[in-house]
Amino acid sequence: MAKWVCSVCGYVYEGEEPPKQCPVCKAPAEKFIKQDGEMTWASEHVIGVAKDVPEDIKADLRANFEGECSEHEMARDEARHGKAFQALLNRYFGK
Repeated sequence: MAKWVCSVCGYVYEGEEPPKQCPVCKAPAEKFIKQDGEMTWASEHVIGVAKDVPEDIKADLRANFEGECSEHEMARDEARHGKAFQALLNRYFGK
């Protein structure tokens, strides 16, 4: 079964095809990226990825990134912790 990641909000979906619409941010199926091979950061930002998304969704996304920079740093810390945990799993369990 394939994994699809919404390039707007990061929602992960498992299935043969991406969903018609993201259940979290309502982005269309075209915004989903199939995960092949090596995993990438969930918090990667792609300029212009939300250009076709309704304005109310973009306003909510902007509100999440304005002001508190510490939240963004916390997300990066969590991503680093996940990467370290994955390395431990690989080292001790060969996963």
